[in-house]
Amino acid sequence: LPVGSACGFPGVGGGAGARTTGARAEGASDAGARAREHFKLAEAHFDKQEWRDALAEYRQSLAFKKTKGAMASAAACLRALGQYDDALDQYEELRREFPVLSAKMEAKVAPAMAELAGLVGTLVIGGDAPAKASVFIDDRRRGALPLKPPLRLPGGSHTVRV
Repeated sequence: LPVGSACGFPGVGGGAGARTTGARAEGASDAGARAREHFKLAEAHFDKQEWRDALAEYRQSLAFKKTKGAMASAAACLRALGQYDDALDQYEELRREFPVLSAKMEAKVAPAMAELAGLVGTLVIGGDAPAKASVFIDDRRRGALPLKPPLRLPGGSHTVRV
């Protein structure tokens, strides 16, 4: 796992927002400032390899404003925590939200996604289970039937309960 600012994504921080006017600008400015505040806290945790704390702060930052840096960093933290399925989902969300990445960021995201794709499998559940029945994997609710798309899971044994 690359170390450094923004989970190996230096120079891609909280980011500046688009310009707005009036009360909307004030609200956007406040949200941007709070996002940057949480991002900086996350960076400090990341630099100390405190993955859970870093992830919590990146998620707080993202709640105020979605940025490439926070999304990529959250994915890297999930990867470091062994939550490969969630990390891959986070990288895919990054790509949906920001289809055009800088060459430098793409050079880090693409290989990370390729590695993660090799570390996860998929689960498809069929049969006569009632519609909207909850699906639990390792005691964590992962959705309701019918599952669309199939669930991603990290490699290894898992307990499935419907």
